Amino acid sequence: MEQLNTLKDNADGYVRKSTEMMTEPTSDLSKDPSSKGVQQIVAKLINAVNETNEFVKNVDFGDNYWGLMSELYLSNPAYIEVTDRQYGNGASKFIGEALKFYCENMSNAEKM
Repeated sequence: MEQLNTLKDNADGYVRKSTEMMTEPTSDLSKDPSSKGVQQIVAKLINAVNETNEFVKNVDFGDNYWGLMSELYLSNPAYIEVTDRQYGNGASKFIGEALKFYCENMSNAEKM
């Protein structure tokens, strides 16, 4: 219960940090989602989300969580609409492709 309260108490900070981290890779949608710079940002984003989830101990996203997230950004109309509205037209596709590349090449991305 203490972890949940900590998460609730810091929710605004987590949302703000997440928004900032999503703004960084989507600031230039003409970049290649598989580029070293974008992949470094994706790794930071994934690490930040994973650190946040350490507060809630019994959460297990499973091995394919980020792969599933990439598919949501690429194909789910609700994700596409909200993401594109917030970060610019094409942002959802960009994020989805960046996450997908990261998942498919994780060992290489971690070396970047």
